[in-house]
Amino acid sequence: MKLGGWLMMLTGMILVLTFLGIDSGLSSILSWMGISTTSADFAISTFFTTIIVALGVIGTGAIVIGLFAKSYDPSLIITPFIVLVLALFIKTFVSIINLVGGYEQSWITSITIVIFGVLGVGFVMSGVDYFANR
Repeated sequence: MKLGGWLMMLTGMILVLTFLGIDSGLSSILSWMGISTTSADFAISTFFTTIIVALGVIGTGAIVIGLFAKSYDPSLIITPFIVLVLALFIKTFVSIINLVGGYEQSWITSITIVIFGVLGVGFVMSGVDYFANR
């Protein structure tokens, strides 16, 4: 699977686990943007709306500039997002291991480690493949 697929899958998984109540580090980012992860109503603040508009303007500007100047390296743009998703994945992994470890059933902890370990290794291998083919 390509890096983009891994980024979308892990981001979606982290977002779902955050809304299920597992501390992933994403909840602090979402609350900073004005999105509540604890209540049933999905309220969006004006700050979040401002961010969306700013990102739209910046994205449009980047597309226009990219059409005229194709000399930049796209890995400079995607690397911070890769690092952020990796950090959130590690935080989510640690939170789930702590949660599952509280059940004091070693087989559940082992299965969780295997599942998240395979996801982590796949993500890292995808990142290595992405940067090796540059």
